[in-house]
Amino acid sequence: MTAGTVARPSRVIAFTALLLGGVVMIMPIVYMLLTSLKDNSEIYELHFLPRAPTLDNYASILGRSPFGRCSWSPSRSLPPPRFRFCSSTA
Repeated sequence: MTAGTVARPSRVIAFTALLLGGVVMIMPIVYMLLTSLKDNSEIYELHFLPRAPTLDNYASILGRSPFGRCSWSPSRSLPPPRFRFCSSTA
């Protein structure tokens, strides 16, 4: 579109719908990330942003579970298994 042309209403509606759809699609991911930065006492409060962002949730999950063992495997040296389950008891 050049400076002298006028946008058709159908294009404006289409771009507006795409923009709103993109915001609707990305908001759950943003909410999940912001909730992961909250303290356990803040989880059920209706604040969108955490009051005091913390990485303690990430530290506890990486420290308590075998996350590294379950997420990384030497797949180049082993044949692919038919079923791969990973639990904290294994």
